[in-house]
Amino acid sequence: MNSSIESSVSVTKRANSTIVLSVLALCVFSIGMTEFVIMGILPQIANDLHVSISKTGLLVTAYSIGVAIGAPVLTVVTYRMPRKAVLISLMSIFVLGHLISVLSTNFTVLIISRLVASFSHGSFFGIASIVAINLVPAHKKASAISVLLTGASIANILGVPFGTFLGQLFGWQACFAIIALVSFIGLIAIIFFVPFILNNSEGDIKKEFLVLNKPQVILALLITIFSFGGVFTTFTYIAPILEQLSHFSASSIIWILIIFGIGVTIGNVVGGKLADWKLYPAMLITTISLTLVFLLVAFIWVKAIMIGLVFLLGVTSFSILPSLQVNILRHAEEAPQVASSINVSIIHIGNACGAILGGWVLDSQWGLASIPVASSFVTIVGIILILISAYVSRKDAALR
Repeated sequence: MNSSIESSVSVTKRANSTIVLSVLALCVFSIGMTEFVIMGILPQIANDLHVSISKTGLLVTAYSIGVAIGAPVLTVVTYRMPRKAVLISLMSIFVLGHLISVLSTNFTVLIISRLVASFSHGSFFGIASIVAINLVPAHKKASAISVLLTGASIANILGVPFGTFLGQLFGWQACFAIIALVSFIGLIAIIFFVPFILNNSEGDIKKEFLVLNKPQVILALLITIFSFGGVFTTFTYIAPILEQLSHFSASSIIWILIIFGIGVTIGNVVGGKLADWKLYPAMLITTISLTLVFLLVAFIWVKAIMIGLVFLLGVTSFSILPSLQVNILRHAEEAPQVASSINVSIIHIGNACGAILGGWVLDSQWGLASIPVASSFVTIVGIILILISAYVSRKDAALR
């Protein structure tokens, strides 16, 4: 009888955790859509607002800077708030930012709207990650994070291509309107389906930030910024790369982005399994693979091959994210909320720098074809840092 009751409770707990993870994944879907759809509609915004492609790339930089600033600041402000209340507040800010985007009539207002929307991004994913890993057993933590990232994966398969299609058909404002609608649905879902979650943060937030002084935490953050930073150097300008180097039509970009999204989904699942297997080998495998893909994109522009490379770019770029998040949480387990949000902040500092680097290469004498080469240099630094961290980790383990 008791075993029957325990089994029933276990099934109910799994069902509840599945619902909560699904709701959080829906919100991540809207966040993932707004972060990546801008690449697909970059030419439309540039033409409509009469700015250059490289300047339009500042929309990516602005969003990433907003995430980088918002993550630590909002972590401090919301440190002792119940986590459900924080999630509701963050999604409300996100909806507001997109409503401003819809109403934007010039480039300056559009950048401001992107900044507003971005403020909630880092803290939302940081807190959602903590909620997710507390819903599952220890050996399933990376898989739980990969469920959240599945929202971003689906955004890339369906949301980004659909948003790009809307931008080409009805104007880029329609793209932001659909994101506002989806994020509003996510907000309502949080209110109705996510249970009241106590925040057990009883310590001093200042002391939690001291975790950033630990050498392995510093290494983990540097690994994050370089291993993933190269992705946005290239992906920010993926539309002009496909149109000008491989001579795809604008309408073809939509279908290629779907292929990228399928790769993202596969990479997310594979990355979660790899991180649950062995962390350092997982980071090395994914970062080395990503570097090779960048080099191939730089030199092979044949249409059929480029489609395959875009797919592999999706697989490799997202397969590393679960490892990066688990890596920081492992080395800063005494301050998970601060560490998680700072890691997201660092990812977007890398994104912002990557977009700036890509724009600089684009405007330089090297031009569009050299952008993926610049990406590979960034990720090579990440590989070196992973090797250093693995060495330090083994050395520390031997001294215990």
